[in-house]
Amino acid sequence: MNRALNFIIVTVAFLMATSILVKYSGIPFIYGSVVLFSLGTLSYIANVRLIAYYIGRHDPNMMQDGAWVNTAGLGVVPRWVSWLGLSSLPAFAAGILWLLTYYDVI
Repeated sequence: MNRALNFIIVTVAFLMATSILVKYSGIPFIYGSVVLFSLGTLSYIANVRLIAYYIGRHDPNMMQDGAWVNTAGLGVVPRWVSWLGLSSLPAFAAGILWLLTYYDVI
């Protein structure tokens, strides 16, 4: 329940921030979805790269033999990296909602 509520809150926050960006920058409404999808993609890519960096820094051999999965829960990767990756899902959801609003589906 808590995770679902957090997901909804972050999605609404992304929608509000994008709405303010579109309003004050003067860009067309449809580009809000481009901003949201780009934000989701960038946060996901940054998450993957940072996970590889921190695990490679902890033990370089783990990335080569696939043992990096065993580092889960050991504190090798900082929590903010995980939060960065988890923020990509609400950004994609907000982008979909933005498109549905643009095409008058909802």
